[in-house]
Amino acid sequence: MDVIKIFIGSEVGNERAEQTLDWSIRNTTSGPFEIVWMTDILPEWQDWNKGRNHRDQNSGIGWKTNFSCFRWAIPELCRFNGKAIYLDVDQLLIKDIRQMWELPMNDAAYLAIRPERTDVMLIDCSKFKNSWWPSISKMKPSGKSQKYYRTLVEQNCIVRKLDGIYNCLDGNGYNEKTRLIHYTKMDSQPWHPFPNNLIYKEHKNKQVSDLWHHCHDLMENCKLIATYGI
Repeated sequence: MDVIKIFIGSEVGNERAEQTLDWSIRNTTSGPFEIVWMTDILPEWQDWNKGRNHRDQNSGIGWKTNFSCFRWAIPELCRFNGKAIYLDVDQLLIKDIRQMWELPMNDAAYLAIRPERTDVMLIDCSKFKNSWWPSISKMKPSGKSQKYYRTLVEQNCIVRKLDGIYNCLDGNGYNEKTRLIHYTKMDSQPWHPFPNNLIYKEHKNKQVSDLWHHCHDLMENCKLIATYGI
């Protein structure tokens, strides 16, 4: 059984989301896997030009998040070989991600629910080993946006559709087949990552909100048992 390579984009303020997503992956995934965190709290991700002032997310220019374009480094990080999965931090895995990993790519560079929804992707890294694709060393200072890289891919490769069960946006269409929930509305994310910048309200789908809290509580209980044996 091959190793699933999972890359996750995150930023300061999402520590509780990171822990809960990590726990959900570790408790649902069959076989070997690797998780690589892409967050600018780590030195190797701090020297990217985001097209705006540092952490000025609400300026209307530049990257929407502090990790928006980190995902496009994945093919080179994988030496343009094999597959990789990309996830945003604001998600929860509720079923084995290996099913997604084993989906046929059908010559696509990546699978996503829509070409512009690159927050969950299954990537064929080999498709990016071409002269039209910039190296990480060129990406870092460029300040280029998500749209720039997506357009490059769409102009040179095939992008195919990923079933919505792998990226259920805020519980819309949530059912027994759903495998991943994506909490996209920032002002209703259950872990309240930016209390100084946003006024939070209840999530519109109580079922998926409760599910995140349930998984977070299970994780905390497991930590207590591991630490204190209780």
